[in-house]
Amino acid sequence: MMQTIVCIILDAVKTEWNDDMKNVVKEIYVNITYILKEIWKFDRQLVFVILLTIPTSVVYSILELCTPSIIINNLVGKIDIGKLSIVICSLFSFRCIILLINNYFNSYKTVSEHKMVLHFINIISQKKMEVDYENLEIPSSKLLAEKASQATSSNHTDAMQVQNTIVSLFSNLLKFIIYSSILYILNPVLILVLLLSAGLEYITILCIDSYENKTKNARVQVSRKLWYVSSISNNQSAAKDIRLFGLKAWIENLNKIYLKEHNDIFNKVANRKIAFSFLDLVVIMLRDGFAYWYLLTRIISGHINAGEFVLYFTAISQFVDILGSVVFSFENIQKASYQISDIREYLNLENNFNHEESAITPGENIVIELKDVSYRYPGAENDTLHKMNLTVKENENVALVGTNGAGKTTLIKLIMGMYIPTSGEIFINNIPMSQYNIDDYYKVFSAVFQKITILPISIADNITIGKEDAEKLGECIQKADLERKIDSLKKGTQTLMIKEVNEGATEFSGGEKQKLMLARALYKDGGTYILDEPTAALDPLAESKVYEKYNSFTENKSSIFISHRLASTKFCDVIVFLENGQIEEYGTHDELMKFDGKYRKMYELQSQYYN
Repeated sequence: MMQTIVCIILDAVKTEWNDDMKNVVKEIYVNITYILKEIWKFDRQLVFVILLTIPTSVVYSILELCTPSIIINNLVGKIDIGKLSIVICSLFSFRCIILLINNYFNSYKTVSEHKMVLHFINIISQKKMEVDYENLEIPSSKLLAEKASQATSSNHTDAMQVQNTIVSLFSNLLKFIIYSSILYILNPVLILVLLLSAGLEYITILCIDSYENKTKNARVQVSRKLWYVSSISNNQSAAKDIRLFGLKAWIENLNKIYLKEHNDIFNKVANRKIAFSFLDLVVIMLRDGFAYWYLLTRIISGHINAGEFVLYFTAISQFVDILGSVVFSFENIQKASYQISDIREYLNLENNFNHEESAITPGENIVIELKDVSYRYPGAENDTLHKMNLTVKENENVALVGTNGAGKTTLIKLIMGMYIPTSGEIFINNIPMSQYNIDDYYKVFSAVFQKITILPISIADNITIGKEDAEKLGECIQKADLERKIDSLKKGTQTLMIKEVNEGATEFSGGEKQKLMLARALYKDGGTYILDEPTAALDPLAESKVYEKYNSFTENKSSIFISHRLASTKFCDVIVFLENGQIEEYGTHDELMKFDGKYRKMYELQSQYYN
């Protein structure tokens, strides 16, 4: 057993104590500086509270150390009750004042913890909304976002407790200097022994923390798997499938697999902690035993009196605690530094699109041109789109059709500036997409997607996104056929949405939500309309009528429709038939029917179900 523990310890020290450790202090300094700057932004007073808490904490500790010794020295020999009373009252009064100040500072810091969490949740949320859409889908970027979210998930995380850790570290370092001076008078060797033991403790903790940090990605990933499986079992929409298709056993088995993976990783961390805890226990026993043995020999030999014995005894006890607190604070500051690095790494995630100011704007009369555009998803072995050339002319209605996996949605995301082509270039009015400010580029498009996003705000704000023009709003509601529904509501367009958030809110049906999104797209009035299968849940005839209605709204605008149902898009000026990431056929409905290719075969196959 002992040999196994020693082997684990030696192996861990050899593995973890490497050149990376040289950067620990530098990284801590950078991260603490960063966090203090962030605190300064949302609560400047907290910075001063942190700085003032350190000396008051030290003063209170010194009072605790000296009070018993002072009282005992006044009890030795002839006792002056009046003088003793004054001394005791003065000491305890001063302690009470310092304690009250400390309690105020600690209460203030506790309240500020919640401000700090909300501040970082806010800036991380802003980053998630500003980051390139493509980064939201890349696994490595998603992992960065998840680690940053975990670091700011509550006021109990190491990163969010860093203000308390800073106070603890620096106050304990000051105490260390003061107590070292006191013990130096007793015997400098004693300090050396205590310091060596603390050094051993810190080395073991560094090794454990370093290993934990290196396994963080693996631990986050397996935790995410477990969370996903758990969310399925709690998902109301999945409840029918679980029962009808007997998925319970499959989910339980998957949970067992991920749980084993989770336990294997965490057991390795736990084994190292156990081994180092054993080493730590041995060091503490030797250290404390030596210190107290030496102190007893000094009083027995008459080198110190009763008051000094109490002073040194208390000093040794508190010095040992201070060393432990310093080591513990260094451990916490390092853990906090790792998490702050996670936060900074995500916030510093670079965008590939142009987010800088640009004098170039897309303008009106939009013409979209793709030249040799290919796209490969990160980590994929093959391109999803292959050297695609396509032009969407001014005021032209284009339908993208094809089988599942043909690349229709990927193409739409590229055109809208959600993805950057792996090769090739996209032009708007003969200017490369990369030269536009991405926010200006987004203004080109009014889109209606299959998945709908309703905000917990009023109907009017859901349509106008806070830029309300009453006359224009009314026109868009009328065009989207929402007038009757809104007129039936007491508060009309000021009616709030989402009952889970707003009491007394209204809920729209699926069709009404789709109309709401149409009204939003019409209100934005971009130069090009994008309709990415927004009516997939409707029957073919209803879908065809909706698309024809959309078509009437997009006069003098370019538009791109996506649908699996070919009958719904035959009114378009051009139909682009995609297959395996390439344009297989291109032309009007009549031209493609005469061509007698894949489009015609798919159209005739579908049309037999519509007759």
